[in-house]
Amino acid sequence: MKEFFFEEIVKTVDDFKKNRRNGIAFALLTDTRLCDTVDDTVDNIKTADDNIHFDFIVHMGNVINGNNPRDISMMLMNNEFKKFAGAVENGRFYPVQGRTDGYRDETFCGQLAMNIMTDELWDKQIGFLNYHENVSRQDKKPYYYADYIEQKVRIIVLCAFDYQIDEKIGYFTKNCEIDKKQAAWLVKDALNVGRDWSVIIFSGAIPKSRYETGKDPFIYNGYSTEPIFRIVQKAQENGVNIACWFSGGYGYDCVENIAGINFALISSQVPEVTREKDEIIKNRHIGTKNQDCWDAVMLDTDDREIKLFRFGYGEDRVIKY
Repeated sequence: MKEFFFEEIVKTVDDFKKNRRNGIAFALLTDTRLCDTVDDTVDNIKTADDNIHFDFIVHMGNVINGNNPRDISMMLMNNEFKKFAGAVENGRFYPVQGRTDGYRDETFCGQLAMNIMTDELWDKQIGFLNYHENVSRQDKKPYYYADYIEQKVRIIVLCAFDYQIDEKIGYFTKNCEIDKKQAAWLVKDALNVGRDWSVIIFSGAIPKSRYETGKDPFIYNGYSTEPIFRIVQKAQENGVNIACWFSGGYGYDCVENIAGINFALISSQVPEVTREKDEIIKNRHIGTKNQDCWDAVMLDTDDREIKLFRFGYGEDRVIKY
């Protein structure tokens, strides 16, 4: 750990320990994009884990930049995944597919196709999840959930990107949406959980949301007309405690309640000039604590709160559910 992070480590660990309750603890980050400072972030999470003992770590996508050839991209992604899994002692790492987690191909219909990812290729990258006894996957799909039975917590990882590909003719399209198979899995499996359980959802983007389109899907008398939002609403109506839906990919921090659902965005780990809604952030300098940006998260199932203790740039936050 570098010296300029020392005070931030002490503060984060002390604050976390003072507020620790029944529930789960995890490290959360997003948008590392092969940045030169990733190794510092991993070291900082390791140091915090030595004292906090996280249950797992979640990366919400954009681990790579989607602009390298296939074999190189998959090698880079595999190396990054190993780093993040090694950041916590128990090795429990839950990756989320981001928009740029893919490769480029210059032969697709005579144009440069970027961010190419298929279910088969992603399955090879996250195959290690099959060895975690608490993880449930379906048909090698990119979405899955993990149960923490003692704490009555379920972690749901969605894939926010659907695609069409035909390599023979060089055709590829990628859209921010959740297809009907994933929607059915969400209804029948992922959200089919006990009334006294708490659920956290993670995705690399939030399709059809204000964050993706600039406006909310139509909400009539509190009911969302967007199918996935409505599926989550129905789960809440059936007694499932939806604690929060987290997402990366937008480059700023935000907590909002939309249609009765808590949404939280996490800012990018990459220490570059970023946008906090309409404000340009310019103080993320290399060689200072603001170089880094990730959260030590505690889900308090007794008080029904999520407490995020920010390491580096940004502020601590509390989300009630």
